Amino acid sequence: MKKQGNWPTVLVAVCVVLFLGYFFGGNSKKENQIPKKSQDLVAAKDIVYAGQEKDGIPSITKPRFIPVPDATWLKDDSVGISLEGESGARFYPLEILRWHEVANDFSDGKALAVTYSPLSHSASVFYRNIVKRNVEFGVTGRVWNSHSVYYDRLTDTVWSPIWGRAIAGKLSGQVLKTAAHDMTTFGAWKKVFPKGKVLSRSTGFIRTYNKNSYQEY
Repeated sequence: MKKQGNWPTVLVAVCVVLFLGYFFGGNSKKENQIPKKSQDLVAAKDIVYAGQEKDGIPSITKPRFIPVPDATWLKDDSVGISLEGESGARFYPLEILRWHEVANDFSDGKALAVTYSPLSHSASVFYRNIVKRNVEFGVTGRVWNSHSVYYDRLTDTVWSPIWGRAIAGKLSGQVLKTAAHDMTTFGAWKKVFPKGKVLSRSTGFIRTYNKNSYQEY
């Protein structure tokens, strides 16, 4: 009588190996893995040069803040972005943001970006935690639909704060989580938040913050 082989045992072993390989091998996705490039939502030809090279307008990466009484250079009708959190209220004057467009900051322990596009006079505040990492944002020197677009320094993806998502690059299509904010005058803001903090002109860059080079727009 012909002796049967151990093929059932071999088959089970092969299945176990394939199962473990699927979960622990190269096909598994790591939490912090940067995805491969996805299809751009906006064509490169539509993201146009705006007269500055990449990072020609330097974003703020180490913002400093001063008490309200020390912001003597601000007038009551000076406009800025107001951000309120558990750790207090902050005022980001447009007189500063016109020259930097992006302030990489933290509020209540969470990384966020305060942005202002002088061309469209539009402000946005969003959390800058991407693929489970806190990343810095910089200025591309380009515009789309007449407003500035920015890039993250981890994946070089281009983001539109107005649309609230990535429009070109590896993370194209991903949505930004926005933070509540307001645009108001310094006079109105300091009445509500007399103990608030104001973004300092000590940004690490030499700029004529009292000059508005975008007035003609």
